[in-house]
Amino acid sequence: MKHLPSCLATLLLSLLVACDAPVKTPSLPPQAEQTPPPATPEPAPAPPAAPAPPAPVAAAPEPAPVPPAPEPPLKPILEVREQGNKITLSGHLSSRFQIADIVSGITSNFPDAEIVNNLTADARIEEVRWGNRVNDLLLPLIHHLEDARFYYEDGVTHLEGTATKPGMNAEFQKMTVYVMGDSDARDIKNQIKEPAAGKSTPLKKDKAGPDAPPDPVEPPM
Repeated sequence: MKHLPSCLATLLLSLLVACDAPVKTPSLPPQAEQTPPPATPEPAPAPPAAPAPPAPVAAAPEPAPVPPAPEPPLKPILEVREQGNKITLSGHLSSRFQIADIVSGITSNFPDAEIVNNLTADARIEEVRWGNRVNDLLLPLIHHLEDARFYYEDGVTHLEGTATKPGMNAEFQKMTVYVMGDSDARDIKNQIKEPAAGKSTPLKKDKAGPDAPPDPVEPPM
């Protein structure tokens, strides 16, 4: 083998050395440590659903209203009371015309007396026929009795006072039967006091007008 020039030999040696030298892998920069993503929180459980309201119970049908029973008619009441020089009328009747007649009769026959009229008219009250003729009893009663009182209610007529002369109790009893003797009449409570035997009380001429009622007479049969 021929000797190569020294310069060539040196070149070949350098090539051989370069081929045998280990190849260095270029170093990579260190990677940052990856942090795992935070865990997604689980959603809170939904609150339990409220129970459904109970189905409305159908209300029972209301009973049909019962019409009120008709009110019974009111009962007529009449009171005429004499106390000294005062005559008080009270109560209620169905007819305002009957009331006007009663008040007019007493006022005209006793013009000097103090008349207190508390009578009222109400169409709901039962009608009474005796209201048209009751003055035939009231005027003699006031004229011939001291502290006279007439009171009517529920078919019963009350007579009170002190007679100015004997026998008046029986006379007024007969007159009351005639005047108040309607179909609704039930009784007469005659409490007229007779004067003492042999004594008579003067008539109340000072209270009576010029048309003072006459003495009671027996009613016609």
